[in-house]
Amino acid sequence: MSNLDQQQASVDLLMQERIQETTPNKGIINKYVDYSFLGKDIPAINRSAQDDGWTEEKQKKAALLSLHLVDWAQTRDLVRKTKEPGSTWHEQNFLLGRKPHQDKVDAYFALTGLAEQFLIDELPDKLKQPLLDSLIKLEIGAVGNNFNLGIKAKF
Repeated sequence: MSNLDQQQASVDLLMQERIQETTPNKGIINKYVDYSFLGKDIPAINRSAQDDGWTEEKQKKAALLSLHLVDWAQTRDLVRKTKEPGSTWHEQNFLLGRKPHQDKVDAYFALTGLAEQFLIDELPDKLKQPLLDSLIKLEIGAVGNNFNLGIKAKF
């Protein structure tokens, strides 16, 4: 081994030791670069790095709840629009009525949001995913249609 090769091997060994010091119990990520600043240990950034229980079902429930909240905010904006003089705006959800009161909208969305989240847990596994998929598609359609009509998501 030449003197240059020995020096390179010595530098490599020092770099490996330095990386092991900065990333304990993680092994050598790369010979010369410590990538921990990229967030590899942050579960929200890299879910596959750890088994933290963030299942596909939980992701879909979170997406459904997020869409539900946007729909709620849009419906609140619609209620404000229905009160404008000469307004032709009206609600399409027959459970709320054409010109619902703000309190009725709030009660409806609070109760249905909670019911969706808790009832999904009680369903048999073979029904959970199809129901979640259907509800998400329904909410995407409602939210998208509302945005196309010019209804804003404002609480």
